Parts: sequence; C-alpha cells; structure tokens
Amino acid sequence: MADSLGCLRRFVCELTTLCDAGAAEADMREHGGAALSRLVAADDWLPPEFAQPDPAHYRQYLLYCDPLERFSVVSFVWGPGQRTPVHDHTMWGLIGVLRGAEVSRNYSVDDAGRLTCTGEERLLQGAVTAVSPQIGDIHQVENCLADRPSISIHAYGANIGAVARHIFAPEGGGTKPFVSGYANTMLPNLWDRSGETRARLGYPPMRVSAQGQQAVIAGMRRWVICGPFAGLHTDGDIARILLKKSKNRGRRKLAKLQSDGTLLLDAISVLLLTSHAA
Repeated sequence: MADSLGCLRRFVCELTTLCDAGAAEADMREHGGAALSRLVAADDWLPPEFAQPDPAHYRQYLLYCDPLERFSVVSFVWGPGQRTPVHDHTMWGLIGVLRGAEVSRNYSVDDAGRLTCTGEERLLQGAVTAVSPQIGDIHQVENCLADRPSISIHAYGANIGAVARHIFAPEGGGTKPFVSGYANTMLPNLWDRSGETRARLGYPPMRVSAQGQQAVIAGMRRWVICGPFAGLHTDGDIARILLKKSKNRGRRKLAKLQSDGTLLLDAISVLLLTSHAA
C-alpha cells in the first residue's frame, strides 16, 4: 500500500524538529514555509474526508496538533466564492495553496479601530505566504474560483482551533472574539507505516475488506477470546496459531468456530482472516 500521508508526516516531523530546537519565529516562518512549499507542491495526498466543502461556509479540518500544542496543521476548504471575515491569528501562521486559488487581503487597524486594506495577494496552487503579529496578522481570505472549491494547508504556532482570536467589523465597527474550532472529530492516521515495514521484510501487500476494517475496529476495542485459546494473551501467540489455521483451511473468516462450538474473535484474527495477498 502506498504511504499517501508520508509527505504530511514528514512536514509534521520537520516542524517538530524546529520546535524542539527552540527555533525563533522568523526561523519557523522561513524553514517551516520551505517545508510547507514542499508539502503543497503535489495535490495527491489529502484524504477526501478532509477536503469536503460546506455549501454555507468554509471549513477548517484539523490534520495534526503537536502534543504540547506548539503548532497545528489544518486544511482550509472554501466552496465557490466563500470568504472568511477579516480576522487575526495572534501567532505565526503559514498558508500554502494545495488546490485552486485564493486571494488574501491584508489589513491594518488604527487606534480608532478603523480598518485599512494594505494590499492583497493572489495565491495560486503551490504558493506559500505567512502571517504574524510581527509582520502583519490581520487579513481576509477568499476563494477566487466561482465554480469549484479551493483548499489550502495552514500551519500555526498553537492549537489554532482553541485560540481566542478576533473578527474585525468594517468601518470602525470594533471587534468581537471568536474561537474557530474544527469541522472534524477524527484525525488522519499519519503513523501507519505497516506497508513500509512489510515491504522491507519482503511481505506481499495486504488488502482488508470494508467488513474486515469494521471488525478490526471492534476487535481492537475489546478482545473476545473464548474456548481453548483463552489462556493465550500475546499477539504473537494468537497470530501464530491463527496464521497456521488459516493456511491449513485455505480460507479466511471474520470469526473462528472452534471444535467445541466456542467462538474466537480478536483484532489479530480479523487482520489475518480478512486480508489477502494482492
């Protein structure tokens, strides 16, 4: 199986390395921006569930958040013609266009709370830009395309969905606080490198049916071991027995009916009995 999320994992690792080294904000913008440029150079990795537009408003999907909340990575999805309000970030941020085209209008605010547009950038696929209180933090982003969605990948110097920020009203109308949150409750699995390990060991590629995947989830939540194998508690023991039995029988099942009529079902058996060499 191709490691389609490998590029996102590498990006996360690069940002983690910068954070671990105590990189200054300017270095995060420079080196993180270069890493983001590599990530958005090809539009072939973002899972479709994190690229779905909403007909009413833009969506922000969390792709990864550092365990210490030093940075987060999100996909922003705009439907045709959708835009954000004028807003700030209160931290460094990097924006890279993965699909479509966007326009970013930059603003400043005077002491009376009046907004002034200081310029705009048209960002095409592969373009990367930055925001920060140090270089300009207030902007509005809009999908340039009237007939299809645009998607950009953003990295921020905190858990962006949980940060209290501000929306700016036009014509000196003041500000109001907002917290963006996220559109998703599940994250992409960046860490399943089993295909890479199997390839290194010379294993054939494996495929699991949709039914098998559901059973894997259920099996991982709770072991259900009955009958003669109840005393076996290690994955290795169970795997060896089930692999031998599945080879001997020449077929794979989601559950094993034992000779005494009891049932054996667990995550290892599901993987072994529902997967087959491609």
